Amino acid sequence: MKEKRILLLLDNIGNVVIQNRVGIIRYARPHTSWVFLRLSPSLPNLMRLVRNWKPHGGIGRVGREDLIRLVRRLGIPFVNIYGGRQFPEVPQVGTDDQAIGRMAADHLARLGFRHFGYFGLQELGRGGFASERGKGFAAELQKRGHSVEMFNWNRNYPGRVPHTARTLWGEVRWQRWLVWLPKPVAIFACDDLRAQWLADLCYKLGLRIPEEVALIGADGDELECQTAWPPLSTVRIPSATEGYEAARMLERLLAGQAPPTESILLSPDRVLTAASTELSAVSDPRLGRALRYIREHVHEKCPVEAMAQHTGLSRRVLENLFRQQLKTTPFKELRLLRIERACQLLRETNDSLDTIVGRIGYSCRSRFSTDFRRQMGITPVRYRKRQHPAP
Repeated sequence: MKEKRILLLLDNIGNVVIQNRVGIIRYARPHTSWVFLRLSPSLPNLMRLVRNWKPHGGIGRVGREDLIRLVRRLGIPFVNIYGGRQFPEVPQVGTDDQAIGRMAADHLARLGFRHFGYFGLQELGRGGFASERGKGFAAELQKRGHSVEMFNWNRNYPGRVPHTARTLWGEVRWQRWLVWLPKPVAIFACDDLRAQWLADLCYKLGLRIPEEVALIGADGDELECQTAWPPLSTVRIPSATEGYEAARMLERLLAGQAPPTESILLSPDRVLTAASTELSAVSDPRLGRALRYIREHVHEKCPVEAMAQHTGLSRRVLENLFRQQLKTTPFKELRLLRIERACQLLRETNDSLDTIVGRIGYSCRSRFSTDFRRQMGITPVRYRKRQHPAP
């Protein structure tokens, strides 16, 4: 096989980038003769280095218009790993950022919170991944009858905050926003690093997590999530699959195939729960007991009836409580939990589909497949292939 020089425009930090590289290498080895040069997109002498190396193609994570223009100047087949808005100038593979926001909203809303906040980035131009995640978060909560306080970088929030050591630009404004928000509040930060920032500020301000401020980030960066205290919940994205699919697309481009006209957007995996959201904010303790029961007995055949008995309520009263406080029904909550559990088993085990159907309380494989596709947008078989793509 003829050697191909492949440029990787990837930063040097972050679990997402590491997993992107894992997916790229998983695709490339052993059936291609690709050799790689990895450079940071922000290098000041990037163009000179790239032109001296003369790559045949490239893959990168670029979400800014200036970097897109730079990629176009290279004049090589290039795939962008990016799940935000479409950059029509380059082919694109990524995880759907609006779907990430929707998944975070679903997780927090199902805990019973009434007040919500979103913390994103100060993005210029047409916006980027943080804007898209915020859009998905707000839209999903609006469907459920909730509003969201989006952090505004240009607003001076009222109130005073105690003097603390400050290391980040804008930290005072973030502190005032946290104090100003009605409590208890559930906040989605655009990624795990920003969620960690907010967790640190809550500690400085004496705000208890999750009792007063529940926090969830995104990307599934274990290091960032465990660095925070308490550990952070996060929306995990299929970073290795992003890299794999980007490499697959690049090989097609190198073979002369036309680029796709639309982005390939993957679904986020699931919420990895941790202490930062391990709290039900529902006001009725009976509903709290019902939620705990259904999560612990999701594998049973008829947990809804048993849940009503466990809480001492009739099924009708229980359904009214779910509708009033969670904007859903016990059966819909059970179905969502079962699909979440199925996703975990499809990713982490080699169990057959029939075995998984039995382990999550379904009695009918066709009913499960219908529910799974309605919730995830793809079939269970396709979902598993995306998590474990074969060379």
